[in-house]
Amino acid sequence: MSGILRIATIGDLHLNHRKNSVDVTISALNKYVTNERVFRTIDYLFIEGDVFDTLMDVSDPKLPSILRWVNRALYLAAKHNVGVRVLEGTGLHDRKQSHIFVSTGVNLEKMGLHVEIKYISTVSVETLPCGKVIAYVPDEM
Repeated sequence: MSGILRIATIGDLHLNHRKNSVDVTISALNKYVTNERVFRTIDYLFIEGDVFDTLMDVSDPKLPSILRWVNRALYLAAKHNVGVRVLEGTGLHDRKQSHIFVSTGVNLEKMGLHVEIKYISTVSVETLPCGKVIAYVPDEM
């Protein structure tokens, strides 16, 4: 990693919002962020909360598309050695469901793919391996 920190940042996705098509949103995310072209050029992906809009039930027909997208993002991160930081969203929207990124990362690790991922739920500071210092302020802090 050079002295320059190359990042991509996304947030307030509200993937399961009743008025938005999850497939259209994920298609746009894949076109502009979660793709080979972008992941070859970044060091970190920051996901700044409110990935979800409401609490999801496992029977929700939108869930499989969302889980495939989470898997895709973390697979790309593992493949290109991109660190991922997920900031906790609001209690009204995310409801801690963004922990799915961490559990998906654990599953990828079991398959031999290392994902350097952290879930941030409190105001905190991290010194990255490159020496850069990042302050995190999750929603509702």
